[in-house]
Amino acid sequence: MFTRENKFVVTGVKDNVYIWETSYGVYIKALDAHYGRISTLVAAFGGENKNLVLSASMDKTIKIWNINNILEEDFILDHFEKPIEMLHVSINADIAMVMTRNQLAIVSLKDGRIKYNLCNSPHGAIFICSALSVNGNIAVSSESNRLVIWDMEEKKTTFVASTASNQVHIKQLKFHQAEVYVLCAYLDINTKNVTITNFMVPDGDIIFNIEYSLKQGTEYKEFVVTADDAYIVIYRNDKKADMLSIHTATDGECAHTIKLSYPNYIPELFTMIIMREKPHYIVLVDAEKGNIINVKDKKFVRSIPKWNGKATKDDKFGLYAPTRGGLELIELKNGTKVKTFIPKVAEGVFDVDTLITENDRHIIYYHSGKRTIRVFNVETCRCIANYKSAARVRCMVAAQDSRSIIFGCEDGTVNMLIIADPMYEDYVEYLREWRAEQLNLFGREGIF
Repeated sequence: MFTRENKFVVTGVKDNVYIWETSYGVYIKALDAHYGRISTLVAAFGGENKNLVLSASMDKTIKIWNINNILEEDFILDHFEKPIEMLHVSINADIAMVMTRNQLAIVSLKDGRIKYNLCNSPHGAIFICSALSVNGNIAVSSESNRLVIWDMEEKKTTFVASTASNQVHIKQLKFHQAEVYVLCAYLDINTKNVTITNFMVPDGDIIFNIEYSLKQGTEYKEFVVTADDAYIVIYRNDKKADMLSIHTATDGECAHTIKLSYPNYIPELFTMIIMREKPHYIVLVDAEKGNIINVKDKKFVRSIPKWNGKATKDDKFGLYAPTRGGLELIELKNGTKVKTFIPKVAEGVFDVDTLITENDRHIIYYHSGKRTIRVFNVETCRCIANYKSAARVRCMVAAQDSRSIIFGCEDGTVNMLIIADPMYEDYVEYLREWRAEQLNLFGREGIF
């Protein structure tokens, strides 16, 4: 299509918009317009100077381009080629470690730019899982099916494990014991044998191994480490019944097992979550309830209907967020409803994700159907923000300082949202300081 006065010709090919100057047929530039295929291009003229092009895409977005400014300098926003699979944040180091299928990179939280990539192989690699220490000094990853430990200050590897066979996959990485060690879970997809190896950081010395098996057809379930770093809790079903195997975190020895036979137990369909206030308690969350178990004393404590496993720091309140819509705060002692943030409405069945910030002031609610991230003030139940993402959100975390949300999307973008709640003066002051820092940062680079 042609723009106003036929000065430029514009075409959409796949997810890009290409522009040529018509007088001499000079190619001007390509616009990284969408992450889905472009379906429609429309020119919009009106008034004396209006010269717009609208592009509609299969990614469900419409973008408006001002052709009058098309020759101005571009400032590219860094993004990834593949969807974001995993995201880790270190506020202490002002970085986020972002993992896609074929890339592991460090992104600055100050300017959103990709600082450097973490890849030990010169020919690229496939990444399955990763982990980042709280202080941002150590990172671990499964790079083409082998464990790699990185020194982030030196930007080099300190340990590279031997490559596992094609049948053995790394399924989980987790720091523990004040992040002095990292646990790595290997699964043999043929025999269903699982080996959890405890490596010392950063040298990679092996401290102990834990071995167990799963029945054929059973999916691997992630282990957890109790809040006091005393026990490693593992789900296994290689015996006659489903059970939790409790191992000491210092030497990996099996302390005891707990048979899963509590009321209304749903086999295999659960996830394990730790409780922070009561370090020996873990929660098995299924589709209907959260089930609290004391792993030290081998006791089933109680079931809490509707609880999705997300709780406040003191473990007194939790969230109920059904896929059919609605968001409630419930008391974890007896399961009663305390507050309603979103009333139950018929919106269809969609995936939802919820977070509670570390200071328990705000609740984050993501709705996959609307692609919206809503922020609620816990004290007032008021929705203070409603952000619509351009693409579906794949992973979302709240920063350790509770002042921002970082999330990765299907289109390969990483976004950071600052919680601007006027009810709290420290949030307002943080926003002022952040904006001043951004003006100084980009002003030095000539952007503003």
